[in-house]
Amino acid sequence: MCITSCGRDVFDFDVQNKKAIVARPLQCMLGCTSCKVWCVYEAIRFPDSNYIREIIKKKKVLIIAKKQLQEKIGSTINS
Repeated sequence: MCITSCGRDVFDFDVQNKKAIVARPLQCMLGCTSCKVWCVYEAIRFPDSNYIREIIKKKKVLIIAKKQLQEKIGSTINS
């Protein structure tokens, strides 16, 4: 079900082992949990949202992203 429920082509099917595999994890969309919801084996888990928030704060992800966006917009305007 994870293969058919994923609209971003994250999974492939391993015919030899008869199971889905995560072939393209970077195509996974943040916040989407379709594969987890539809997995009849409960084989898919995502990190706790509070854990993710703490990492974002600790690594200053939002501050860095804002700075990069401002630099990108600035270089586009100045071009």
